[in-house]
Amino acid sequence: MSSYRRAREAGACYFFTLVNHQRLPVLTDAPLRAALRRSIERVRVQHPFIIEGWVLLPDHLHCL
Repeated sequence: MSSYRRAREAGACYFFTLVNHQRLPVLTDAPLRAALRRSIERVRVQHPFIIEGWVLLPDHLHCL
C-alpha cells in the first residue's frame, strides 16, 4: 500500500489535477459534466470546502 504525504493546514489553498483513465475526452459529454458537479456537491455537504476556480478540459480538470 502506498504511503501518501498529506499537508493539512487550516485555511490553506490547494491546487490539484484530475486526469481520467486513458485521457479519453469524456468531459465533453454534458450529462457526465452534470454528474461530476452533483458528485462534488455531495462531497461538499459532508466535507465543506470552497472551489476558488477550476478549468474543465476534455480529458482532465484543474482545481484550486
